[in-house]
Amino acid sequence: MRRKLSDIIISAAFANTIPREEKMNKCRENWKNFHRQDRYIVVNTDGILIDGYIQYLVLKENNVEDAQIKVSNKRKKC
Repeated sequence: MRRKLSDIIISAAFANTIPREEKMNKCRENWKNFHRQDRYIVVNTDGILIDGYIQYLVLKENNVEDAQIKVSNKRKKC
């Protein structure tokens, strides 16, 4: 399933988190080399991000608006 990044709701718990630079760089490198996601962005049925924040950030950095996502029936993680 595809969804616009602007439609994904980022909780305060994620927004206030600074991901480790190593993880960000690994995801950035994959994007730079292949121009594709190397992991899913997972949202719950309410459209709230529950996993894949680093991928989300890397796509935002690269002005990508359309992302491959998975929808989970689980509630918000954070």
